[in-house]
Amino acid sequence: MKKVKQCIIRGKKGLCIILCIISVLNIVGCDGDRGENQKDQSLSVQEHTDQIMNQVLGALNAHDAEQLTNIFSEGVRTNVSNLSDMSEVAVEFYQETGEIVESNYMMTEKKSKYGTISIAGTSYYIVETEEETYFILIVIYDRNDFDESMEGLYLLQIVSYDVYEQDGFKCKNKDYDPGIYIQNDRADEYEEPADMLEKEKK
Repeated sequence: MKKVKQCIIRGKKGLCIILCIISVLNIVGCDGDRGENQKDQSLSVQEHTDQIMNQVLGALNAHDAEQLTNIFSEGVRTNVSNLSDMSEVAVEFYQETGEIVESNYMMTEKKSKYGTISIAGTSYYIVETEEETYFILIVIYDRNDFDESMEGLYLLQIVSYDVYEQDGFKCKNKDYDPGIYIQNDRADEYEEPADMLEKEKK
């Protein structure tokens, strides 16, 4: 009788050990899957920023302000009243045609509130033309459940490379107002393109 009981106990212990191993493997597997999903998500956002940057570069190389404006998300086009003016200044500021010689995907920022999610991506690119070298940064919303109209290009920053190399230079990010920011080595501060246009008219 004792032998039978011992066998039953051993059997229960063995079953417990097996269940524990299975649980551990499941946990590791879930964590691994979660890590892969996050990695895939980041790659997806990175690919989206690169795709939008190629559109931006195409518009700049074509010096087509209307095309540049239309790359921005519907929400930005609706809410930024002087976006067309900004685009006009951008294509004037950008000299000749160029190509990307360096790129850096900076970050993916995710915000979640009660199941409502926004995912923003930020990348910068070094673009060389026949006349100038530019630092170009873009911020996109890959997903925005808070306001779906903002999905797409949110912010574009274009500066001459000399400015980029200056001490104290700051990259824009999703916490800034949407639109286009421009600066060259002859300006101490950023100016709204609409104001720059007004100065040129004077």
